[in-house]
Amino acid sequence: MFRARVTAGALLYAFVIVMAWADREDPLRGDAEEEGVRWQEQEKPLPAYPQDADLIEIKPDGSRGPHQYRLDIKSLSAHPDGVVTYTVIVQSESGAQNVLFEGIRCASKEYKTYAVGAAQQQLQPVRQASWRKIFNKDPIRHRIELYTYYVCDANQFALPPKSIIERLRHPGRIPSPYNSDR
Repeated sequence: MFRARVTAGALLYAFVIVMAWADREDPLRGDAEEEGVRWQEQEKPLPAYPQDADLIEIKPDGSRGPHQYRLDIKSLSAHPDGVVTYTVIVQSESGAQNVLFEGIRCASKEYKTYAVGAAQQQLQPVRQASWRKIFNKDPIRHRIELYTYYVCDANQFALPPKSIIERLRHPGRIPSPYNSDR
């Protein structure tokens, strides 16, 4: 009898935990989804190919990796769907460069690569581009750096381009993410 009560109690406890977990607020959904409207991504037009005069270097926090990152401030754009788009040049120690037109969605801590640099200084759209999580341990450090320090505020809202550019130009004035809820 005692064993049956313990088992029933354990099952009831597990059920309550599972139901609470299933009913939790999902931080990956935007406010619109909580109101019954699904988030809908808007079309992102491709920017012009980056020019050297428009590039600002990004120095990832604590990174001693083999890459340099430069963001094209002319391509920087905040969209009504909450996505911030930008073009970044990733350069290896050997001098090889990758040009990426990407977007960051602050509300879900995700990125998407819309286009890559191609011959004749053109951006080529990526087929079947999809949203991917931004991970702290990603060896390509610009995404976590942009998400943490430049593009998103502590409440996971996208900053306007003017604020992002100001942060890029004066990185010493950026609030520490360690004082926020990230």
